[in-house]
Amino acid sequence: FTFLFVVCTSAFGLLVSSLFRDTVSAFLVLMFFSMPAFLISGFSWPSYAMPLFVRAVALPIPSTHFMPGFRAALGAPSAAASLLAPSLIMAALAALYFIAARAAIKRAYHPR
Repeated sequence: FTFLFVVCTSAFGLLVSSLFRDTVSAFLVLMFFSMPAFLISGFSWPSYAMPLFVRAVALPIPSTHFMPGFRAALGAPSAAASLLAPSLIMAALAALYFIAARAAIKRAYHPR
């Protein structure tokens, strides 16, 4: 489950970084948005206590789907079924982010 989170987060970072030409800009944007993204992902308070628009913004962030599964794994280690939905969502997000990053990189380095 954690490995899937790392893959999804890496794909998300690759997508964001592929939108910038230089490394410094990509790094600054990722650092600027990483703390708010972490806070709205449900780490510090439950997502159901947040406003609806904040929950909508948090949906594409990988840690939003990792936190409930992580809490379930800590609370009841034998509840593998509770990890299925977050795992499928993170796998779908990882695939989507890799495809989008590949398209962005291809467009940036191989213009037609």
